[in-house]
Amino acid sequence: INAENIDLENLSGEALRIANIPYVISGNIKSVNFEGTVDSRESVKGEAEIKAEKISLIRKDKKNIVQGISLKGGITFRGNDLDFTSNLNAGKISADISGTVNRFTQADRIITAKIIQPEADMADIREALWDTFPDNHPEV
Repeated sequence: INAENIDLENLSGEALRIANIPYVISGNIKSVNFEGTVDSRESVKGEAEIKAEKISLIRKDKKNIVQGISLKGGITFRGNDLDFTSNLNAGKISADISGTVNRFTQADRIITAKIIQPEADMADIREALWDTFPDNHPEV
């Protein structure tokens, strides 16, 4: 399967419901390639590559988790488990993330990840994650 220019907002509801993930995702998948076999919802075997931009992850209560992310990555599906690698960019910061998801379609999934984030200015990190960690100064 090969696809280009997919609006995630149109697809995310059903895909996230199937994977039982409680978020809304928006953005554009520039390209996605999958070569493999889907035996069932719980069993996928094969390789996938993805390039995406302007990705936002939003909780169901409308709070932004992250926004404006560019992504380039790969996934190896092993039945009900998967291995992934990705490079993420948000503003002036970037990170390489790799790991494993066991039982990826189940509510009791386990995610193990390694994140490598090159040195960055705190101001750049703060700007990229502003919606996740805004300044909140409760009144005394």
